[in-house]
Amino acid sequence: MSDKGASRIPSTHIILWSHVRSRSTVFALAIASDKNIHVMNEPFVLAYRVGEERRCAERFIKGPPLPGHKYIDVQRELERLYSDERVVFVKDFPNALGGRDYYRYIPKEYINSFLVRHPKASVLSAFRCIKAMFPTVDDQEMLVDLCIEIGEMVAIYKLYKYVTEELGHRPIVVDSQDLVNAPRETLEKYCEATGLPFNESFLNWEPGNIQL
Repeated sequence: MSDKGASRIPSTHIILWSHVRSRSTVFALAIASDKNIHVMNEPFVLAYRVGEERRCAERFIKGPPLPGHKYIDVQRELERLYSDERVVFVKDFPNALGGRDYYRYIPKEYINSFLVRHPKASVLSAFRCIKAMFPTVDDQEMLVDLCIEIGEMVAIYKLYKYVTEELGHRPIVVDSQDLVNAPRETLEKYCEATGLPFNESFLNWEPGNIQL
């Protein structure tokens, strides 16, 4: 894990930005094992897929949009939690922001951290998931296009550049392979860098302790 010299901002309100098949769910489940931490799972993804301003591809749209899930609603809820909750951990995907114009909805009070996985592993994993999602589709070109659409890493790179170069922050970066190889050391370093209180339960979490 690298914190790129991150300044230790006294905050316990954190966003973990990740990409598809980066083991971000494992990370969130570990954090959610501490019941004193308020965990939000992919609120921007919800706005992206089912909100009134949803920006996902039409093939992923199911049913009418849900009221109360605009991007501004997500921002306001995160800001409310900043005021009301002592420790907040948010896991989300930058591609759900739908582009740079939507960066304005990222709450400024939160620490930005990033979880990445080598694209050779994450894209292959994404392709396998897509094939399982569309078992009757034989069009390989379509499957590859879908894999590129949901598995791309351009969005997380662009957000990283924005946070570091334009906001002047030095965010925490976690390689998910470190989480696999050395979970205690990686999570302890992450907690030290972000101010998140470390809990032994992070190493012994149970599936299903957050809504996915």
